[in-house]
Amino acid sequence: MGSSVFRPVPGAYYTLEYRGPLVIDGMIRRVYFRLGVKDSSQDDFASIITTNINTSDPIPTNQQFRFEEVESGWFVIIARHSGKVLDVQGFSQDEGGKIIQYHRWDALNQQWSISGIEPTKFVLRSRNSGKVLQMPLLQNNGQVKQYSFSDAERWTIHRVEAPPFVPERNAASALRPARRSTGSKDRSAPW
Repeated sequence: MGSSVFRPVPGAYYTLEYRGPLVIDGMIRRVYFRLGVKDSSQDDFASIITTNINTSDPIPTNQQFRFEEVESGWFVIIARHSGKVLDVQGFSQDEGGKIIQYHRWDALNQQWSISGIEPTKFVLRSRNSGKVLQMPLLQNNGQVKQYSFSDAERWTIHRVEAPPFVPERNAASALRPARRSTGSKDRSAPW
């Protein structure tokens, strides 16, 4: 089992997906789920859920997240549609503590480490509890919770898009030609 390091690109959005086999009742089943905010809610306390992946549709913004490092190795995970972050509700340290979205204040229950356990699989661990983000087994729209580690916590992180390019103002002005005076009227380019 190799280890890999996830280094998010500043400003880029990602999906968190579980694609793979799960052993359920002694049978191996392939499942395809993506993390999202229930009903695209903008509210505090909205549930973080898993939804079936539909590859023919554009990825909804409630299933896109940005990672911001708050301290070396610790990230807040920000929902694109609401600007709110993944939060272990009530600072729970219990098995099965609910994951919700909540306004950002960088508390320990909003901070996550991202550890590579395979070349493309990652575990997201709560700084507050030490437990990991786990998808509900075979449940579309099922509540995501925190648990001790098992196979259901191996997330694949996919970049949705590159951050938009915005040139720096000073860099752009360095490319402008110098203005020159042409008498009483300035006829230089209007930049």
